[in-house]
Amino acid sequence: MTMDSATERAELTPRQVFSTIVNDTVRNLIVAGVGTLFFWWFSGIWILGAKIGFWMAAAFTALAGVQAFVAALLTVTLNLAGKQRPGEGWMIAANGVQLAGEAAAIVLLLFLRSKIWG
Repeated sequence: MTMDSATERAELTPRQVFSTIVNDTVRNLIVAGVGTLFFWWFSGIWILGAKIGFWMAAAFTALAGVQAFVAALLTVTLNLAGKQRPGEGWMIAANGVQLAGEAAAIVLLLFLRSKIWG
């Protein structure tokens, strides 16, 4: 991080942004995995509550998927519009990590759906 003065915000390098996105994606997948196991277990106690939890998880996954898709689309658009800037490879890799995380979350949702309604 670089600081221009003591009062200005620190600017993250592309590598630090990538690291932050990887950490957030891993944390989100851990939460999704634990939530999947919880709602699978909860479906044996109160099926309606598990179904409500499933639909809430599906809504949050859809919103996160839209955000990841828009970020990837903007990165591709900026790369096509001009020459590649320094550190742009880290941003492309970060988009790939986000999209892979969303794909894994969708797989967890499909697994949960098959256990609740299967």
